[in-house]
Amino acid sequence: VTAADFYISGFKDNPRFGVDDWQAEWDQEQEEYAFGQNLIEKERAQLVNKASAPGAKKAAKPKSKAAAQKMKKMAKKQAPTLGVVRLDYNYPPAAGDIDCAASYGYDVLFRCVPGLTFEMAQSGVIAAFMMAFQPLARDVATVPVFMSSMVQCPMISVAFDKYDVILILTANSKTLEPQKNVLLKECGFDVDDTRFLIQGCQDVDGFDAVAKGEKVDVERVTPGMVKMVQDLLSMQPNIRAILLECTELPPYADALRQATAITCADFFISCCKDNPRFGLNQWQNDWDGTVE
Repeated sequence: VTAADFYISGFKDNPRFGVDDWQAEWDQEQEEYAFGQNLIEKERAQLVNKASAPGAKKAAKPKSKAAAQKMKKMAKKQAPTLGVVRLDYNYPPAAGDIDCAASYGYDVLFRCVPGLTFEMAQSGVIAAFMMAFQPLARDVATVPVFMSSMVQCPMISVAFDKYDVILILTANSKTLEPQKNVLLKECGFDVDDTRFLIQGCQDVDGFDAVAKGEKVDVERVTPGMVKMVQDLLSMQPNIRAILLECTELPPYADALRQATAITCADFFISCCKDNPRFGLNQWQNDWDGTVE
């Protein structure tokens, strides 16, 4: 999520300085996305839906707006929108998950790819999960594109001393480590580099729900996640940053920041700040607005 925030901020008006009031503000309304709604009926029938979604809402219909408001928006540049490519795999996402609209402070469009299943991504058929599609995606896209939080590895590593360690948390370390070649080629990440410590979360109590495609009980998992990281810090005190590789790990970012006081990227300042949209709140003092 912090990676998405980083790129979106590159398109947004900075209210603190420079030209103001040139960009339309986000209307605070997320697209009501039903899994696979962008597909034709034949493809939709082939989707993997492990989690039935009772009470799923239909796609929202465009709301009428006053003519004056429309004209005002038309006179400005469109507010930036993030596009999220989803696996052919449906599950109940928690706030903070990449697949949850509540994780973002801007408009998001979700789209899934038929046949691109969770099992395929983990099996090694698709190396390094979504990173295998990074070259293809950036070739056809006209905006910045990143297919995995792992693209942050080079930026994080250059910000710290060569002897500092970056902890990479993943859902299952056994499925990440074999993707060595693609990770090295596409995001400069060497699995064998001693600066990077890969830790799977598969043994954290309650986190096995991820592999099962079930709803994760964030409150239940959080203490075990924090303890696992604290134990690692006691053994590796030179860990200076945490990168959350799995899309279902950001809900624990605030708890890890609070417990460890180190950078937790899912940039830099945003990785150390409370995220008001999900996770723990009110654990950090607000800035008083005064600059020395």
